[in-house]
Amino acid sequence: MATLSIAALQSLNASQTGETWLAFVDLAHASFPATQRFVLNTVDVASGPNSNAYIALPMDIEIGSEGADAFRELRLVLGVVDQTLINHLENALRDNPVIVDIYYALGSDPTTIMAQNTGLELRSYTTNGITIEAVLAIPSWALELFPGIHMNKERIPGIFP
Repeated sequence: MATLSIAALQSLNASQTGETWLAFVDLAHASFPATQRFVLNTVDVASGPNSNAYIALPMDIEIGSEGADAFRELRLVLGVVDQTLINHLENALRDNPVIVDIYYALGSDPTTIMAQNTGLELRSYTTNGITIEAVLAIPSWALELFPGIHMNKERIPGIFP
């Protein structure tokens, strides 16, 4: 992951900007013929993160529900999907979870990853035949607090009052 560029920081902090942000989603499982790649955009992106091609697809990515578990999961909604993807998910989830990686990049430079959520696990989903709604579990290591033996008043007194 790159440090945010000046253009990225300006677009995040601006009240209005001509810069767009793209969200790239990779769905991977051993049973898939290939990694399924989608981008939140109106047109396909021929060269996105890691120089892969991504298919444009309407989608929503949301932080989980409110409460204590709010940051333990993300909600992913993929719109206008075909039956092939639904069948892939159905077959894959019999064995292991589908691994989901989400990358964020500027529309002006889609090959440079500005932020990412990787190693998310898609364990279940619902579908109405047109959309797929899935809950993505955040890996347990990403939820661990800093161990007290590393960040404490005795070892690093300057950051504690």
